[in-house]
Amino acid sequence: MRTAAPFPTLETERLLLREIVPADAGELFAIHGDAALMRWFGVDLLQDIAGAQKLVATFASWRAQPNPGTRWGVQRKGEQRLCGTCGLFGWNRAWRKCTVGYELAAHAQGKGYMHEALTSMLDWGFTNMELNRVEAQAHAENTASLRSLSRLGFRQEGLLRELGYWRGGYHDLLGFSLLRRDWESRHGEDGLRVSALAVAAVLVHVPEVEAALAWYQSAFPDAVRRRIEDFDFDSLTVGGVQLEIVPADDKVAAGAAGCVVYWRVAQFEDALAHMEAIGATLYRGPMAIEQGQRMCQLRDPWGNCIGLRGPARSG
Repeated sequence: MRTAAPFPTLETERLLLREIVPADAGELFAIHGDAALMRWFGVDLLQDIAGAQKLVATFASWRAQPNPGTRWGVQRKGEQRLCGTCGLFGWNRAWRKCTVGYELAAHAQGKGYMHEALTSMLDWGFTNMELNRVEAQAHAENTASLRSLSRLGFRQEGLLRELGYWRGGYHDLLGFSLLRRDWESRHGEDGLRVSALAVAAVLVHVPEVEAALAWYQSAFPDAVRRRIEDFDFDSLTVGGVQLEIVPADDKVAAGAAGCVVYWRVAQFEDALAHMEAIGATLYRGPMAIEQGQRMCQLRDPWGNCIGLRGPARSG
């Protein structure tokens, strides 16, 4: 058996993706022994802590295979316990493809953690494993997983009949794939990854907070949602800037009316088309500026300002 390479620890804004170690057996057992949580995961439930310890050893053994797989433990910064895992396995070097898998504890769901973890993991896989294709399978009733895959850009390819067997029965699974060009396109052309000028936070005042949160997550699919408990509102972190989504009648929002954040995008025309397709309204520009750049200002459905700036399409 080959010697495993050093484990590729990854870090995101809120998470640490690190090696799964024997001390994690308790958290793994809590997740993989939860009948409701693991209903569609594709394996039988763990029955005891010994089963979790074997799972830790299994994940470690992947790293020593000729075509190694990697399973990361997902840990919130500031905590020691795992809240889930994610991994790339079934690596076919010749075909440049592998399969993705993931699970998240019930107490950590609904906060964008898995999207944040998978985004970092897929970036690493496309870069370090030189992947062209990542595959995924999900049960048709696993709506949370289907949403995750769609948000990441996976495309459904078909129904795989009786592909899985667990809990005493065969199960059909939906097959999905994500190609390198799809990933790079979403990251570069839709404004999935953006950067901004040095602004710490921007107030976005709206009459319907949940509708606005959903709209901005559609506008910026890589946005990370966070609950600000002390002040009882939700925010989205986009390109290092915190968008504080607050009710329109909140007095704190009164001074934010004229604020514009300019998001730098990789391709101006495609980013503009994406924004207009989801309901943003162009009200200033587009205009040419220095060094082949273009810029414009749009309004979201509630009248808040959004600025785009980036290179024009060549040719």
